[in-house]
Amino acid sequence: APLLLVVDEIEVLPAAILSTLQVAGDMGVRLFLMGTPEGKERVADLRGTLDSRLRYYEGIGPFGPEDVAEYVARSFACFRDEPYEGQAPDLFTEAAIRDVHERTEGIPREVRIECRELFTRAAFVWYRTGQPIERIRITPELRHRRFGMGR
Repeated sequence: APLLLVVDEIEVLPAAILSTLQVAGDMGVRLFLMGTPEGKERVADLRGTLDSRLRYYEGIGPFGPEDVAEYVARSFACFRDEPYEGQAPDLFTEAAIRDVHERTEGIPREVRIECRELFTRAAFVWYRTGQPIERIRITPELRHRRFGMGR
């Protein structure tokens, strides 16, 4: 079986690591490189040797609100070690999904960061209030809520 190497955020990798990736590619390691358009430009210098093994280059466009909802639902299914079967993102309200989309302009990385922040805030509310987890809802207002450190 071939060795696979997945590298994210190639736009911020030091040049020395990019050179190492080139050597790995030359040795037959299958590289999955992900990043922004700036990362694509940086990798362009290596394409001379990688081009023969480059199979796909796929751009990811901005998410729509339905994509944000699916991302959240798939993430929760993964966290719960459950299959994703099209279920709704029950912790996030529809308004929260729309708010995440508007705040992030659908940029996948920003969606991930914003959802993580909201999930962390919801976990804090759950901890502080002692409510059953089923009662906690992520809403747009949660983004602006201030929290004290005492219980």
